[in-house]
Amino acid sequence: MGACFDAFPAPAADTLLCRACRHVVVAATVGFIVPSITNLGIFATFTGSAVLAWVGYGLVVWVLHYGGRMRAWVDLGTNDLGLHILSFVWNSW
Repeated sequence: MGACFDAFPAPAADTLLCRACRHVVVAATVGFIVPSITNLGIFATFTGSAVLAWVGYGLVVWVLHYGGRMRAWVDLGTNDLGLHILSFVWNSW
């Protein structure tokens, strides 16, 4: 596996994967916003962004309200997906 996993236990690996995914989403969003301002205009672009923000807010409120019931449906256990992805990336170098 290498020294990376000796220094970073599994929760840290999940954190690194989450940050990497967040950076990819932000980069894709910026790549979408700039051309849409040029093509659609500022008002339409910002209105669409506001609608998406309200949808995200609604999803957060929904999860806060129904989260206990959703957790009761499924036993999540531990999440080793980030560890597996980082292990694949580390070993492919």
